[in-house]
Amino acid sequence: MEKKMQQYRIVRANRENISLLSQLFFESKGIKIPVEYLRQKFDTAYTGKSYFAHFAITDGDNPAAFFCLFPCYVFLNGEKVLAGQSADIITHPDHQRKGLFGLLGKATEALAQAEGMKILFAFPNENSYPGFVRSLNWHHPNDFVVYRFRVNGFPLYRALSKFKLGWFYQQYARIIEKQFLLEPKKFHGSISRNLVNSGHRSIEFYKYKKFNKNFFVEFKGLKFWCKIDGNLWIGDISCHEGFEINIVVSILKEFTVLLGLDEFIFEVSQNSLWDNLLKEVTNFTKGVAIVYKNLEDINEALSLEFTGGDIDVF
Repeated sequence: MEKKMQQYRIVRANRENISLLSQLFFESKGIKIPVEYLRQKFDTAYTGKSYFAHFAITDGDNPAAFFCLFPCYVFLNGEKVLAGQSADIITHPDHQRKGLFGLLGKATEALAQAEGMKILFAFPNENSYPGFVRSLNWHHPNDFVVYRFRVNGFPLYRALSKFKLGWFYQQYARIIEKQFLLEPKKFHGSISRNLVNSGHRSIEFYKYKKFNKNFFVEFKGLKFWCKIDGNLWIGDISCHEGFEINIVVSILKEFTVLLGLDEFIFEVSQNSLWDNLLKEVTNFTKGVAIVYKNLEDINEALSLEFTGGDIDVF
């Protein structure tokens, strides 16, 4: 699809032109994102749909802005439905304050509705948040909260990084990972519970998310989904009746020490299962907002539960 709007062409993203997003990030923020990484990220074929995104292209054929939805599934009022997670929103500094966020957002929303998506959601930063709430009229029911747990151990990662030996740490981390690796099919997580509106987890979803180099672990009886990126980031934890939060934290701290990291971090939505448990043992800091739009009933108020594993960069 290609539409002309003022001095811009609105063009749907595809496997070939997604390289323009890499160009846009580099020109706007100096961030280098490999094109192949973007192709993996936008290949949401497990849902049967991919590349729900639009560029604003200048008359000189340069990308000016980008808005996308990653097709996925959520549990909504007990039913598995097709949804879209918005991320990677960016506008070139030379083209800001020209209404491109709203133009691209509305074009992408229209595509989502035509293709049967029921609900759209996002975890916007402070720059994108006003556009979602004011330009697109998305709701803001709650936020993420961030729990950080420092550990006492030798900071192997930071020590090796200081001497530019990150490659050696990666080899060490892979040895630990393989020793405690858990098959995704044996991980049940905490999200998909009855009467909870949340992201839907499946083997296909976990396979898709592998482009971010996350993995599953079973360590001292605890099963969790995690990623190493300077610290140990927790995507979700399997829970069962009778477990104690202090024991969960203790096991995660021990695994963090084993990896030679300084802390582990668990981001969860407010008033969720893990928020209610973790607030008993430590303080939290406020994270990014959670916003959504129900395309079937824009006035319906929903509570939505997510964990760090639902974030697009996890």
